Amino acid sequence: MNRSLIIKAIMEKESISRSELEVQTSLALPTIMRIVSTLLDEGLVIEIGKGNSSGGRKPVMLKMKSDGMYFIGISVQRMLYVVLADISGNIIARYSCETKYNISTETILNQILEGIDSVVAQSKIDVSKIRFAGIGIPGTKFKHEYNSSGFPFDVWADSEPVDWQQSGKFPCPIIFKNTAKLGALGELSFGAAKGGVNSVYVFADYGVGSGIIIDGRLFTGTDGVAGEFGHTIVELDGLPCYCGNRGCLEMYCSTSAIINRFLNDKCASPILKQRLIDNPDFSLLRSAAYDGDHDALKYIKESARVLGTGVAGLINLFNPDTVIIGGELPESCPGYMDIVIQSARAGIFRKNATGAGILAGMLKSDAIVRGAVALAMAQVFEHI
Repeated sequence: MNRSLIIKAIMEKESISRSELEVQTSLALPTIMRIVSTLLDEGLVIEIGKGNSSGGRKPVMLKMKSDGMYFIGISVQRMLYVVLADISGNIIARYSCETKYNISTETILNQILEGIDSVVAQSKIDVSKIRFAGIGIPGTKFKHEYNSSGFPFDVWADSEPVDWQQSGKFPCPIIFKNTAKLGALGELSFGAAKGGVNSVYVFADYGVGSGIIIDGRLFTGTDGVAGEFGHTIVELDGLPCYCGNRGCLEMYCSTSAIINRFLNDKCASPILKQRLIDNPDFSLLRSAAYDGDHDALKYIKESARVLGTGVAGLINLFNPDTVIIGGELPESCPGYMDIVIQSARAGIFRKNATGAGILAGMLKSDAIVRGAVALAMAQVFEHI
């Protein structure tokens, strides 16, 4: 625990002295001296010269050695993202491709391994220095698995690829977490929630989910499944959901739901409908919406209003300092966040909770993969 405290304190600063570590960590100086000496011997920390003195001898400054160890972050969405990060979380190599997400988990595994090979080749690092990989995956093991065929990643619905951990195909140990939870961890570690204590990250994309940060840590609940925000029921006997229930928020707020609602609108443009039937890509509907198709724009705006009502519920429940909205909808739809914020503000119950910040994600498409890096780093630094 003391070692983790010291590593975290060094990572958070460009450089830091041993005496500053004493103040930062509240550990005894002899403990700090002993642990720092070990970190120097292991090549994880380096001395970078003298710092400024407030009187007396100038202190020797410390920083993490950038090439001491590396971490892999992976995000399985409609696009597959693989990154290689150094010991400070800086991304030094990237790989991305369209995910073959509804064939088999084995197909996605092969894509991931190709991505790892690519980032290692780009960086020319020694593979033995890669300590851990974090992987963000879609939701798995739904209550109503037999109805999962409408889910964009239905191959994940009734299983979790735990066999990957024993496959021997990865260059390091791996750990999984749901994509929305890693979005929360990414924004906490590197983005809009950095320095915050209590925050909620909402992923509004092909699906809707959330990650909850309480007292600076990811809250996962008793069984690790806290944050299924998209399956909050917002309309009794409402639209049927692939989970087997009706009226789930995701059926009104996800990009796939917006497309489905447009296709079921008898008054909507038949030309655009046919294009979406041939290629159900949200970018087609979005482009039409902002080029003058009022029906397409109507469903985008309605999704923002419903999401805002849901965000108000999150604020009423958790009283966070910040709610961060990430995913394709806030990133690509002009005015979307304005509607979400207006709708959320109207639904907040307590006056002293209205100060919660409601922000678009700072990391955009990097949020989940950066969260995967943070998850991998936590496995090493919190248990080293």
